[in-house]
Amino acid sequence: MAHFAGEIKKNISDVPVIAAGRIQTPETAAEIIEQGTADFIGLARVLFADPLWPQKATGHLKEPIISCETTCSLCLNRVMKGRPAYCSQWSKKYRKDFLKGIGEK
Repeated sequence: MAHFAGEIKKNISDVPVIAAGRIQTPETAAEIIEQGTADFIGLARVLFADPLWPQKATGHLKEPIISCETTCSLCLNRVMKGRPAYCSQWSKKYRKDFLKGIGEK
C-alpha cells in the first residue's frame, strides 16, 4: 500500500504521509522513507507479533525479528468477534499466560 501513500505525497506535499500495510522488514520500511514515498511508517500487526521490532530493526537488540505471518488474521478475527487479540506467532505458553492474565480460557 506504500504506492498509495506515494501518490498522496505527490499531490499533498505539505502534510506528513504515513505508509502502512504489511511492511514486514526494516529494509522495506527504510526504502519507503529513503525514496520519499512516505514520511512515516505505520506498523500494526508487525508490532503485535514482535513488540521489540523497532529495537531489533535499529540494532539495539540483536535477536531476530519475529515475523507476522502474512496469511494469518487470527488477531483481527478475534477482535472482530469482540475477543482479546493475540498473535499466532506467540509461544503457546505466552498465549496461555496472556489469556489467563485477562481472565479468558
